[in-house]
Amino acid sequence: MVAGAACRPLREPESSALPVRPVVGSCSDCQHYGWLAYRWRCGACESWNRSHPRGNCSGCDRVGVAVSRQHCRGCWKQAAYLAEPLNTDRLLSPTSRFPHHQLALAGLRHATPGVRRGRPVRRPRQQDAKPDVVSGSGQLPLFPLVPALWKRRPRRTAPPAAPISVTTPSGRPVILNAFWIAQQVDEYGRARGWSPALRCQAWAAVTEAFTDRFPQRAISRSDLRLYGGPTQPIADALAHLGLLIDPADPLPELLARRTAGLPPGMAADLTVWITVLRDGGVRRRPRSWKTVTEYSGRVRPLLMSWARRHQHLREVSAQEVRQALFAQPPGSARRNVFVAARSLFGFLHRDGRLFTNPAVGIHLGTRQESALLPLTERDYQRLVTHATSELHRAVLVLTAVHGARPHALRALRLTDLDLGGGRLQLCGVSRQLDDLGVAVLADWLSYRRRTWPLTANPHLLISAVGALTDRPISRNTLAGLFHGSGITLDRLRMDRHLEEALAYGPDPLHLAGTFGVSKATGIRYASHAKQLLADYASPPCSSP
Repeated sequence: MVAGAACRPLREPESSALPVRPVVGSCSDCQHYGWLAYRWRCGACESWNRSHPRGNCSGCDRVGVAVSRQHCRGCWKQAAYLAEPLNTDRLLSPTSRFPHHQLALAGLRHATPGVRRGRPVRRPRQQDAKPDVVSGSGQLPLFPLVPALWKRRPRRTAPPAAPISVTTPSGRPVILNAFWIAQQVDEYGRARGWSPALRCQAWAAVTEAFTDRFPQRAISRSDLRLYGGPTQPIADALAHLGLLIDPADPLPELLARRTAGLPPGMAADLTVWITVLRDGGVRRRPRSWKTVTEYSGRVRPLLMSWARRHQHLREVSAQEVRQALFAQPPGSARRNVFVAARSLFGFLHRDGRLFTNPAVGIHLGTRQESALLPLTERDYQRLVTHATSELHRAVLVLTAVHGARPHALRALRLTDLDLGGGRLQLCGVSRQLDDLGVAVLADWLSYRRRTWPLTANPHLLISAVGALTDRPISRNTLAGLFHGSGITLDRLRMDRHLEEALAYGPDPLHLAGTFGVSKATGIRYASHAKQLLADYASPPCSSP
C-alpha cells in the first residue's frame, strides 16, 4: 500500500502524447509498475487523461491530475477493489476518501471476485464448495483443467483411495497414469505409420482425457470424442491396451422398444425369438444385428394390430396372418414382412410355444425377376472416364474383369497379390492377372507406398482413414467411388458374370468354379444367358 498524500511530485506531461520507447517503472498517475509506453505514464492513464479534465482529487488530495466526479483514476481503481461484487458508484461520493492505494502491475485488469465482464454475478452454489482438507491417499490434481468453451467435459470424479495398476502384455505391472497411456498410444501409432502431427494430437487428447477422468481405468468412445483428436485411431489404440469401454449391449434397449404396448404373452414370445435370433440356439446359427433389427421391426406392426384382440400369439389364426400379409404393399415389402413372420411363427412352433404354425401354407407366388441386360460400350466408356485415381482404376479392374464383390474387395490382403507371378487369390480361387490388371495394381501399390509409407494395414485397398488402423476400406468409400456415373459396383459385377455365361455357354458349374459363387447364383445367371441367347437366335418377325 502507498499513501496517496505522500506521493512523490508528479511529472509534467510531455507536449506530445505519441508513444516513445517503453521504459520500466512506476506510472506517474496511478503508481502501477510495469512497461510505460507514454513517457512515464501507462496506457490506461494516458487514455484517462485524454478524456477527463484536470483538477484536484478529493480522495487522495493530489493536485493537477485528471479527475472524474472529483476522483482520480487511482481512487476509482481502489473503489473497485473495495467494492468487490457491489456497484462502484455506491462507494464513490464527493466525500469518499482513499488515503492508500493498492499496488498493482500496469496493463493488467483487476479481477474482482464473483464478477465477470459482461455477465451477472454468479453466486457460488453449495455443492461447489470444496473442503480445505482431503482425507485419504492417492494422487490429487495439481490444478483444475479449464475446458474449452466449445466442449462439454464430464464432471471430475474424486481421487482414488489407492493407485491403480495394470499388467502389460509382457507381464510387468505398471502404475496406470495419463503419461504412460499416452506413451503407449504413441508407440502404437508410430508402429502403424501415424504422422507426427497425428501423434501429437493423440498424445494431447489421451493425456487430457485420462487426467480429467482419473481414476477411472477405461473410457468409452462417446466420452473420447469430447477431447478432440482423431477418435477412431485413438479408440483402436486404447482397445489394444484394454482401456476402451465396449458399448453397452443394445439388446435390452431393442427389446424394450419392440415389446412396448404389447400384452405380456406376446412380449414374452417376441423376447425369446429376438434373443435366439441374435445369440443363436440349438440348430440355429446367430444372425447379424442388422437382420435382428429388420426382422423385429417388420413384425411389430402385425403384433400391434393383433394385440387389440388377442393376448397370446397362439390365439392368432392362419386367416388373420393371411389378411395381415396381403394388406401390405405388393412386391418386396410384402415378401420381407412374410419372411420375418415365417421366422417368428416357425421358431415358436419348434420351441413348443405354439400348437400349430399359422404361417404354413401361405404362398405369395413366384417372384418375377426382371431381365438382366448387358452393359453397353458407352457405359464402360463412362466408367473409364469416371475412374480418375489409382484406387478407382484398381477397383474397376477387380470388379469388371474378375467379378469381385464389395466384401471380397474389402477382404483382399497384400499377401493375396503376387505381381511377379501375375496371380491373385480372390474368394479362395487363384486368378491369373492379365497385363492390364498387373499394370493397374502396380500403380496402386506405388501410390499406396508413396502416400502412406509407414502404414501397417495388411489390406490391399485402404483409404486415408483406414491407413491409420488395421481395418479395410469402408463400404461407403467403395460405394462412393463411382457415384454419379449411374452404374454401381454390383451392376458391374453382374454384367461380368453375364458376359462369362454368354461367352462360354450357360453352364452353372463353370460360373461357380470361375467366380466362386454358389450353385443357385450360377443357375440364375445361366438362365438369364439362355434367355438372351434365345432372343438373339430367334428371327425377327416380318410384317405381312
